[in-house]
Amino acid sequence: MTMIFSVLINTMTAFVFARFDFKGKKAGLLSVLILQLFPGFMSLTAIYMIALNFNMLDNLNMLIICYVAGSIPVNIWLIKGNLQNLPKSIDEAAYIDGASKFQVFWRILLPLSTPILSFVALMAFMAPWMDFMLPRFLIRNQDNQTLAIGLFNMSSQQNVAPDLTAFCAGAILIALPITVLYMSFQRFLLTGISAGANKGE
Repeated sequence: MTMIFSVLINTMTAFVFARFDFKGKKAGLLSVLILQLFPGFMSLTAIYMIALNFNMLDNLNMLIICYVAGSIPVNIWLIKGNLQNLPKSIDEAAYIDGASKFQVFWRILLPLSTPILSFVALMAFMAPWMDFMLPRFLIRNQDNQTLAIGLFNMSSQQNVAPDLTAFCAGAILIALPITVLYMSFQRFLLTGISAGANKGE
């Protein structure tokens, strides 16, 4: 869910910033850029209080919201840089043929942005898949525990010596999906990284 929402929200936002001029555009981009400077753990207390006030502790939806929101600053700049490398004449030709803005976005720009979207999707998948700190902070119910917390609890039960063999076996199993995804998207990754390197103006 984090990967899907992250790709959709970041791509649509980057499309607006890359293709349209509006008041507050530079201020918005600068604000997003400044947000990249602060590490995520600085907001743990605020996130906990928000989850507590909205009764969203032990709720996986809260984790999805946090991960998607945390992916916005970096990914908007990456996707925006890629979209700015695509000539606007493509959009204009589609508009002349009667296409709407959504059709230009969905049918033309998204297929042309496959490399950068593959990179963003992979990063958005990896973050919650292997994260330990935020789920440990927000999730207490064992029924909702994530893979990292489950592996930690399995290998470090109370009054029992840590089972390092089980921990290593679990770590390998957790790493397998990431390895498969890297191998599947390998041809897109390098292109995607370089495609978003130009951050434009």
